[in-house]
Amino acid sequence: MRTNLTSLRIILSYALIFARISLGIGVCGVCYSQNIDGGDSLAYQLLLKSFDEEVGLENMPIVNGTKYTVPLQVSGSHPFYNSASGSIGNITFAQQLYFNLTLFYDVYSDEVILQQRRASGMHALIKLYKANVDSFRIFDHIFKNYQDTTAQKLGVVSGFYDVLYEHTAFSVIVKRKKTTYVEANGLVQYKNEDQYFFIEKGRAAPFRGMKNFNQVLVDKDLISELRAFVNKNDLEVKENDKDLIAVARKCDAILNKQK
Repeated sequence: MRTNLTSLRIILSYALIFARISLGIGVCGVCYSQNIDGGDSLAYQLLLKSFDEEVGLENMPIVNGTKYTVPLQVSGSHPFYNSASGSIGNITFAQQLYFNLTLFYDVYSDEVILQQRRASGMHALIKLYKANVDSFRIFDHIFKNYQDTTAQKLGVVSGFYDVLYEHTAFSVIVKRKKTTYVEANGLVQYKNEDQYFFIEKGRAAPFRGMKNFNQVLVDKDLISELRAFVNKNDLEVKENDKDLIAVARKCDAILNKQK
């Protein structure tokens, strides 16, 4: 049953693509992570969403995980990325796109959780089969699953990484991490310990701030141009993701001018 449903989603996808081609609508083949939406057109999303609602999410291949229980619940502290309430997001599961789902990313255990509304009206939390989660998007951040050979080639531990920026010459990714600690009053809390990486020439290394961008630019005049941009806008690449992305975009623009 689920294999057939997957085939139907593929047929629907191709049908829409052919329709778009016949109307002369181009398909964009390049996406720079946080720069533009990682999903497809609104029409495409609505078509798949309508199909999934008609069939029932519980009958789709994505719902093949196990029941999820929060590992540790403490008032004011949680293991999730950004919010304990989750987020409406998109996910690519076993190379199939799913839109407008309520997702949680358990940073502590590095697991993606799907909130499923059952026929009874009750909500269930499903831990998705990690090996099949190719990527997902929540809170306007794209997370990719680097596993096995891919992780080994990059030189990172297998798992989900927040892709802040991608360029042919470099990428910036973050391993979102949380650990637990005990406060003086005996309460257990979660603590963020994110790890930033700079990918160049197919290898990842700990992010060292402006040094990484300077290494990519090489030329002193180009480095000076980027430094002037950072100083003018008072940006902190090690303190703020938004600032880091802004610097990465500027570095990208400077590199493109040299082509």
